[in-house]
Amino acid sequence: AAEDLFEVSVWPHQALVKYGQSLRVNCSTTCPDPGPSGIETLLKKTQVGKGPQWKEFLLEDIAQNSILQCFFSCAGIQKDISLGITVYQPPEQVIMELQPEWVAVDEAFTVTCHVPKLHRKNFRSLAVASQRAKVTISVKAQREDDRCNFSCHAELNLSSHGGGLFCSSSAIKVL
Repeated sequence: AAEDLFEVSVWPHQALVKYGQSLRVNCSTTCPDPGPSGIETLLKKTQVGKGPQWKEFLLEDIAQNSILQCFFSCAGIQKDISLGITVYQPPEQVIMELQPEWVAVDEAFTVTCHVPKLHRKNFRSLAVASQRAKVTISVKAQREDDRCNFSCHAELNLSSHGGGLFCSSSAIKVL
């Protein structure tokens, strides 16, 4: 009866990993004498530690969101717990285009900001597709815009996922 009440836990409880980085995952149980155990994942894994009621794994080169299963058996009963892994890539490059850089009052000029983003790998065709965030604003030039500095700023806010705030800005251009 005690074996029926055993628990399985995983640490961390949620995982936020920068693209291409590694993550240590610890699976543990309250079963006094566990049977077969481990993790199931498509990610590259290496067991780096173990004890009577726990195992630790290193997941390497994480390039896509995934879910892993941590499992333990106790007296012939298997229990598992899931861990969601979210991959992010900060906005490392912000590009701004100012067209034209010389403009007469009341004529339009355009500011375009774009940020190259994550690459998606399609393992069936081995194709890599790039996604980009892009914003374009068209404005009529005013006399007070003369010699104004323009730049683009990008933020990735992961605070709701237990992460931080990543910022990057483009080079400054003068109208």
